Amino acid sequence: TLDSSRVAESAAATLFGPSGTTITTKEFSTKDLPFATHGCVLTVKIPKDGVTGHYLLRLERLDGPYMRCWLTQAPEKRVVLVNGEEFELGAFWGTRFWFHVPQECTGSRIGAKPWNRATRFGFAVYDGQGRFVDAKGWYYNSQIDKLPTHWLDIKVPADARGTWWSIPYTCAKGIHFIWPKELPPYLADSPISGFLPDPEYLRLVAGKE
Repeated sequence: TLDSSRVAESAAATLFGPSGTTITTKEFSTKDLPFATHGCVLTVKIPKDGVTGHYLLRLERLDGPYMRCWLTQAPEKRVVLVNGEEFELGAFWGTRFWFHVPQECTGSRIGAKPWNRATRFGFAVYDGQGRFVDAKGWYYNSQIDKLPTHWLDIKVPADARGTWWSIPYTCAKGIHFIWPKELPPYLADSPISGFLPDPEYLRLVAGKE
């Protein structure tokens, strides 16, 4: 599901299969997509006779690197959103996004700021055992305040390493994250659907035009 407030006149979606080959490419304009509660919905179908394994959906020309996307529930499938060093997320209040903390990670630092001048902004982090770790929250004067990045430092206890942690969505509009390099750049809509893609597969697909 894509942010319907940002019109992309000539966007593209390419679906790659387990071997890295292109299954389908679709050119579209976000203003022509059907609208749902979260925004406009892009549908890409995987063939019924498709091979089991990794599939990657690449979205291009979506109003720059900060086009907001929402994860969609995919029963019986493992789905993650591949993010970069900086990205935006938008969702309903209370939605949780899950990220993986590697076994070797003892601490990290996540940066965030609102994507616009929302008067209320904040985010929290819970560890892989469901325990509250820390939270940050601010109020902005939309006429005066700048939008600096705020940082949340987390320590990773031994029993929460190698698990999926969560960030409840608590911003009125959207959050711009600065993601640390020591945390894998993958977000899931639940710890069950989350997985770590094969790096070799991602490198294979990254070389495809």
